[in-house]
Amino acid sequence: MRGLYLKYLSPKVDADSAYHVATRFSAYIAARRCYDRGVMSGEQDRVVLPSDLRGLESGLLERISSESEKLRQHVDARIVSETERLRQQVDARIASEGQETRRHFDVAAERIESLVKLVAEVNSHHATVLDDHEHRLQKIEEHG
Repeated sequence: MRGLYLKYLSPKVDADSAYHVATRFSAYIAARRCYDRGVMSGEQDRVVLPSDLRGLESGLLERISSESEKLRQHVDARIVSETERLRQQVDARIASEGQETRRHFDVAAERIESLVKLVAEVNSHHATVLDDHEHRLQKIEEHG
């Protein structure tokens, strides 16, 4: 044992002083340990009785019940807040998509309106041309 502690000390320390330092250190550590004074008192250990366990069991059951109720309330509150947050996100997304759809349909409506005007102009032009042809044919038939 002396050789084991010797390698961790400086080379100037001999084996006997290293051993004494190690044993004093061990005693110091043992004296500084933390013990529950109620459990580690000078009393002898006693046998646990079923009544002790029943009292412990009922106390634990009450504590578990109250903690589970607190947890349930916390989870419920969290679900409500997350649901509200998601609802706000969805509402905002729906509103932005509605605006984008409105812009798209406004552009499409303008394009269709311009095409309808073009068709109406072409139709008017063709009607004028057909009327001119109709007048010419009537004149030809009258002179003919």
